[in-house]
Amino acid sequence: MVRRRRLGAELRRLREAAGLTGDQVIARVGWASASKLSRLENGRSRPDLGDVLDLLDLYDVTGSTREDLIAVTRDAGNTRGWLRSYPVMTQRQRGYAELEAGCAEIFEYGPVILPGLLQTAEYTRVRLLSSRELIPRRTPKTRRRRSPPEPPASPR
Repeated sequence: MVRRRRLGAELRRLREAAGLTGDQVIARVGWASASKLSRLENGRSRPDLGDVLDLLDLYDVTGSTREDLIAVTRDAGNTRGWLRSYPVMTQRQRGYAELEAGCAEIFEYGPVILPGLLQTAEYTRVRLLSSRELIPRRTPKTRRRRSPPEPPASPR
């Protein structure tokens, strides 16, 4: 759904940049109804590559922009296959999965907690003091958990 919306928004932007109305596009491309363009631009229908290519030709889109939109069209039309392999996903999970699938990079931001491997003894003391837990009891366990495991004893 996210890729469809992205594609639709870009197609609408290109149509408006070309100075065309929806009715003009429908007439020039030869589609039977205006609802087809509306559904495509609003991300409510699965895009057909042939239809998108017709629009890109009409809007005179070339180069990397054209290639990017063709790739997005293929991705947007291909989501059903991988969604079928996860039938127990909720609608919210599907939304996150589609967002993730459309990303080039993913960054995680945790403003309060540092990842375990980056936690120093001093950081651990401060965290424990702030939560009023006993420092001597927890700190050695945390250090032990972060240290690499010892190799098994060799057979005798």
